[in-house]
Amino acid sequence: MDHLTSTNPELERAAAKTYPGMAHWAGSGRAGETCGKCLNYGDIGDDGGSRIKRNRCLKYYAMMDRVGGVIPAGTAACRHFEKAVGTT
Repeated sequence: MDHLTSTNPELERAAAKTYPGMAHWAGSGRAGETCGKCLNYGDIGDDGGSRIKRNRCLKYYAMMDRVGGVIPAGTAACRHFEKAVGTT
């Protein structure tokens, strides 16, 4: 969008860092925290457990009732960040 006037540059920056399937904007959580350290980050299996979807946001799944996309563990945490036990 270099040729268009931006109405909300901050929102555009947040959207550019956010992966489909995140519960909220990347970087809207605690500074320095990442999705990989979040209690809501992990694997989701189907009812039979035969197909596991790895590296997903469980908060997104709970809110939307569908599995979102893969989110890299190093992605800046969103506002729903909850520190997982055993992470530093």
